[in-house]
Amino acid sequence: CCFLDPVLKCGDLLVPTFYFAESGDLILADGEMWKLARLAAMESGLTVVQGNSLTADHLITTPEDKKALYQQHQVGSINMEDYWAAEVATDAKVSFLSARSVLDPAGQALPHYVPGLLKHPAKAAFQVMAKPWRAPTMLALAGMRNKAQFSLAQFGMAFINHELSVPERQQTDGQ
Repeated sequence: CCFLDPVLKCGDLLVPTFYFAESGDLILADGEMWKLARLAAMESGLTVVQGNSLTADHLITTPEDKKALYQQHQVGSINMEDYWAAEVATDAKVSFLSARSVLDPAGQALPHYVPGLLKHPAKAAFQVMAKPWRAPTMLALAGMRNKAQFSLAQFGMAFINHELSVPERQQTDGQ
């Protein structure tokens, strides 16, 4: 996932309301799940930004490409799966919501060698050992990853706890 909205910072949470395909087709997020997600995120003290999600068939890594796509589509993030997952869920009549934690803000480029290393941790470690000048960048990315993962884990736990408490409230209200 890549973040396009210049307002977003590392660790912020984006909860899209619409999922767009590059063709222009769109799917609306489940309204009740979206409200619960927003409430859970705010109760967790996380910065939540409402935005939309664009699904593309390629990686976006440069600030220039991010800026151009943001100006063209006015979406918070671009990824390769949200629209398709939302479409499958819609067809199956299953609620769907995507929540993303920002790793790489709009103004930040991922180094050209990072996408190739994502699937191969051993290759990544070897690349850093073979080219030690890359270590500071990789360590900075690891710290950003930790911040993004922490935000997403905080949100996930709050959302699950909030979701689990809804039936209890409905039962209590009905008694």
